[in-house]
Amino acid sequence: MFVLCSVSVFYIAFLHFVTAFAELQYPLFQSFESIKTRSSEWKLNFSSSAPHCFASVYGLLQQWPNTFFPSGHSIVPCEIPPLTKVYHGRRDVESLPESPEWVSFDVEMAYGIMGSTRNSHLLTFQTTRTAKCVYFDGKSATLMGTGRMDTQMLHIYSNVTVPDPNGHFGPGLVQEYDRARGLCSWAHERGLGGRGWGVEGFVRMNAGFEMIWCDFEGETLRLVEHLNVTAPLLPKNVPEEVYKKEEADLTSYLPLPSITTRSPQSTHTKNPTENHPAMPPNFRHDSEREPFLRSQGWGWFTSAASHYGSSGEGPGLGENRVKLLTCGILNYYSPKFESQAKARGIVERETLNLTSEGFWKADLGDENERMTALNALMRRRRSHTLDDISTDDAAIMKEDSERVLKNLLSQSSNCTGIDWTTMTNGIVQTYASPLAQILQTLQNYSSIPPSNNTAERKWMSSIRDQTHSLLLPFLEYPSPKEDPSIWQLDSTLFQTTYSRCHYHHTRLLSPSLGIYLSPEENSFKWAVEETQAGICNILIDIGFSVEDIWNTTFNQPSSNSKDTPILALQDQKEIPR
Repeated sequence: MFVLCSVSVFYIAFLHFVTAFAELQYPLFQSFESIKTRSSEWKLNFSSSAPHCFASVYGLLQQWPNTFFPSGHSIVPCEIPPLTKVYHGRRDVESLPESPEWVSFDVEMAYGIMGSTRNSHLLTFQTTRTAKCVYFDGKSATLMGTGRMDTQMLHIYSNVTVPDPNGHFGPGLVQEYDRARGLCSWAHERGLGGRGWGVEGFVRMNAGFEMIWCDFEGETLRLVEHLNVTAPLLPKNVPEEVYKKEEADLTSYLPLPSITTRSPQSTHTKNPTENHPAMPPNFRHDSEREPFLRSQGWGWFTSAASHYGSSGEGPGLGENRVKLLTCGILNYYSPKFESQAKARGIVERETLNLTSEGFWKADLGDENERMTALNALMRRRRSHTLDDISTDDAAIMKEDSERVLKNLLSQSSNCTGIDWTTMTNGIVQTYASPLAQILQTLQNYSSIPPSNNTAERKWMSSIRDQTHSLLLPFLEYPSPKEDPSIWQLDSTLFQTTYSRCHYHHTRLLSPSLGIYLSPEENSFKWAVEETQAGICNILIDIGFSVEDIWNTTFNQPSSNSKDTPILALQDQKEIPR
């Protein structure tokens, strides 16, 4: 969706400049009049679920996409590699937590939640073998806001509100323990996992990533350290002082803590009370004397940002300690969930000024209003929840997830081995930043005087360089002797170039070539092709328009015969084929 919106901004800006500068009698744009008449061809279906499905896969295990679009729609099988460390904070001396409980992938998160009490303990665990898990995308561990936990609620209760529409669902973390038990019970009852085998955890995101671990008495997760991290209180009414402590001589080998197993009766966590040691404290006595109370939350967030943060050039590493089995990605944006798409389409046609076909009714007259509308289109997934998913659709998703997980456990799944997250990330990195650069170059045209042919040529050359780079994998240049109509939409060259671009990533995914896709992979093939089609249609059309203008306006022999040979050498950079 990010890339498609970049294309939308690019296209609208391009058309806007063509219109504005043609009216100002800029000579370069007199030949662009035909672009305005064919602008109806440049349409993106904003009601399609394909770009949302694409964007969901692109954002898996990434902090920023899941923060900006917090209502997750994906359920993904995953694995935790051997010897991966996870952390758990407590307010008691028990060697093992009751089950199920939470572990974090960052020590700062465990301490940020449970630290700075008079009985703070930090438990470090390490996986002894590959641990199988299920990942819910979005901010699926966030207790505030709507839609964050919809996928989990539908999976457990077949609705997004409460287990029993006529019953009571407890407040705050009580609901969290109900969800944790519900997910673990589902895996156990459906033969998908249990103590020491199959699915043993559920990965979710808050500021960072955490995991519900179903059974701490299994052998997959080993306690390697239990520390009492209670810090001495600061003196009363005395300014804080920093004391230096000599480093202790440590060896690389330390004895492992003994494991005290719990009785079967106490293994599973009941709904805890406020004073339960598993619950984060609501307040702390002598809080002004806790030396790290103010910094521990900040440490949690900065740790998450440093581990997972994105930049303007693309996503960060994400949670790379979790390995997604991408051939089994399940997503509520799949075409099979039509009820959700129809309900969403009705709302967005009204709020986003879309036609019944999903096309945006753009107003090119007011630039500020246009950009405001484009921003709303780019952000529309922020409002998507799963409120309109029917119980039948929830049952389909549940059955699909059980089928996928059983196939993966038995290693009998029809999996191509494609890493769909890598593919979608590659597409975003290929187009997002270059399209933004082209847009910036387009906007720079307003500073060029109409009479400055040299600056105009330099500007057009820059545009051509950039569009050429994006068309390079798909375009085979025609002979200079070809008629200028070769650059039109209805030409064979356009159709051939478009086909190469459209199926650039999926050309080999065909039963005729012996490659058979599962229903899940078919959904993502559809999402990639639909997204790529929207990019290619506009990008190639604009690229061809640039080539047409270049050949018509700038690639002609100079009226000065002395310059003709030089211009021919500089401009006609044709490589013999």
